Amino acid sequence: MRKLNVLLIDDSPLFLKLARELLAASDCVERIDCASSGAEALARAAKLPPDLVLTDIQMPNMNGFDVIRALRAWAAPPRVVAVTTQDTPQYRAAALRMGAEDCVAKHDLAMVLPEMIASLAGCLAPAMAAN
Repeated sequence: MRKLNVLLIDDSPLFLKLARELLAASDCVERIDCASSGAEALARAAKLPPDLVLTDIQMPNMNGFDVIRALRAWAAPPRVVAVTTQDTPQYRAAALRMGAEDCVAKHDLAMVLPEMIASLAGCLAPAMAAN
């Protein structure tokens, strides 16, 4: 099993706190870093570097689409998933066009994140491990 470094990007401190708690419950996650802006995220990502980036789309100054585009230009880019409250076909299509691997509604994150993390890390999801 490989443990993942994850970078969370959101301008909402509450969302960062909740997402961090959700990630911390996974045995597949080694390190969790948080950023509240796109510029801060790119600086942190250069130091971490993350295996997975979960980025909000709507943020001031540098939005999530800009972050995705910047990360995808790296020689060895991390996997990037857009996370948004604006769960529309237009947002999903735009995130995928920018290079995100997926676009997840914030209200669905708790349901999809454990399986996503387990799949990326190559470990059993918690529900599967109990069987």
